[in-house]
Amino acid sequence: MSSGKLRELRGRIRSVISIQQTTRAMRMIAAVKLRKAQERLSHLRPYRQEAEVLRDTLLSQLEEPHPYQLPGAGKQTLYVVLSSSRGLCGAFNSGLLRWLMPQLPPANEVEILALGKKAYEGLRRSGYPLSYHDLFGAKDIPPRSGPSAGAAPPCALPGGAVSGDCAGL
Repeated sequence: MSSGKLRELRGRIRSVISIQQTTRAMRMIAAVKLRKAQERLSHLRPYRQEAEVLRDTLLSQLEEPHPYQLPGAGKQTLYVVLSSSRGLCGAFNSGLLRWLMPQLPPANEVEILALGKKAYEGLRRSGYPLSYHDLFGAKDIPPRSGPSAGAAPPCALPGGAVSGDCAGL
């Protein structure tokens, strides 16, 4: 083997080792961030449980049901699907869509609001009326096309993020 090829091979080996070290460091950082997020979520569990007890207590003391407790008067149901827009969440996004698809009623009975680029991309060829709202900064979504093209977004979110009419839902 000539010295030029040997030098090139050594350079490639160093490059691979450097990439492995960077990847290992990124994995360790991601593991620490995940553990911290899980700890924060576990600390919130008691608050969630108490909030549910408070909600149930308040709703049980109402003389007549709150409008959110009543079934909708419309023929359609709004499904809000929250997914990631980027990152290493492939298993989460594909599992979410795999779980969702068998649960959806026929397309004429449902409207889907995708909050997150991956849900939009996974559902846009499904034949369901689909609206998209960018919550996470994914600006590269093309304009809607297909069965719901030109349709107004189905509902209003707090802060006016999405506008539309919720009366039929």
